[in-house]
Amino acid sequence: MKALSACIALLFILSTTVKGQLDLDDVIVSDPHISSSVSIQNTIQVDPVGWSAEHFVSNNDSLTYRINFQNVGTDTAFDVHIVDILDPTLFEASSIVIVSSSHSFNFWIESFNTLHWDFLQINLPDTSKNEKNSDGYIEFKVRTKPGLPTGTLVLNSAHIYFDQNPPIRTNEVFNTICETGYPAIMISTESDFCKGNIAQFVAHGTVEGSAPVYTWYVNNSYYSNGDSALISGLQNGDVVECVLVSSYLCALPSTVTSNRIISTFMDQPVITEAGGILTAGPAEYYQWFFNQQPMVGETGPSIMPTLNGNYQVIIHDSNGCLSRSAIYVYMNIGIEEIYSSGNIYPNPANDHIVLKGLKNNSVLSIKDISGKTVKNIEIQNDSQENTTVDLKDLVPGIYFVGNSLLATYNAKVVVIH
Repeated sequence: MKALSACIALLFILSTTVKGQLDLDDVIVSDPHISSSVSIQNTIQVDPVGWSAEHFVSNNDSLTYRINFQNVGTDTAFDVHIVDILDPTLFEASSIVIVSSSHSFNFWIESFNTLHWDFLQINLPDTSKNEKNSDGYIEFKVRTKPGLPTGTLVLNSAHIYFDQNPPIRTNEVFNTICETGYPAIMISTESDFCKGNIAQFVAHGTVEGSAPVYTWYVNNSYYSNGDSALISGLQNGDVVECVLVSSYLCALPSTVTSNRIISTFMDQPVITEAGGILTAGPAEYYQWFFNQQPMVGETGPSIMPTLNGNYQVIIHDSNGCLSRSAIYVYMNIGIEEIYSSGNIYPNPANDHIVLKGLKNNSVLSIKDISGKTVKNIEIQNDSQENTTVDLKDLVPGIYFVGNSLLATYNAKVVVIH
């Protein structure tokens, strides 16, 4: 029974053996930055080395190992044998690919994870006799197992035998498994970004880790720390940005800078007049005022005044910020036109008008510019007396006063309050 087991074991070894001579012309060098012209005596190298002091690599990455050997003895080495025992919990032995070699060799795998290379009749001279030809190397690629947890240490070393001499153990190389994360940061404003306001900025980071550090800068000068910032005193052209230092173990890179927000504020609007039209500067929204009261429907950049008085405009930008103009006094409505009716005064009127020449039992009619009657007044006084009409209930505007017995029927009256 023991003999049968031994036969089975031998058959397994033979079935997993890759025998044969590999010529350099048949080798594909997939990682040329591991130069075949550089030899470090009896050492092992790994590529990628990985980043940071922990030599981080991503999970399920392929690692390329190069085993360098050199005869530092005192006589010719006729045969060289290399053994590399891979940890079966870390590597996929089935993924092994021979990348390149300095000399022809025989290769086989024992028990799925022990790699053997035989350089038979290599006849390496020792370094004291012929240093240039005293070395060689073997380079192979192997993939780590998928699903290795972050922080897993991947170690490898090899043993080099020169003829029947005791083995030389190489140095040990290592990598640390880590799922690479790529931090990013975007900043935005969370409040109306208006001149004179305290502006609130918020940072939105990804792959930031459990203890990220956010640092805010205004015009490249430090302002504060935290994932948000309340910034006051911003002026036109000031630049706000934020730097994120991620605490994620495998952040690449660990420090990133946000987008830049440049503060742009509205100037106070200036009202100009041309050809009887008042115009304000460019803005998103407008609201015009006459004598401090909003003018219904006047929400464009220009208006045509119909009354003398105080005009003003409030503009809005896309942030919802407001800016109010100075008062513009408009006095261009013709005096002759306003005072065309000598029987009605004062005109323009504030809260009342006085009419002359009305007879008893007549009806006074007041209409707006659309022709709608807004007030009817029955006259009770003698025709020689003046009649006072209360206008407090009328909004500012142009009105027409009419009466069949009034000398100037449909006289124009301007109410300004």
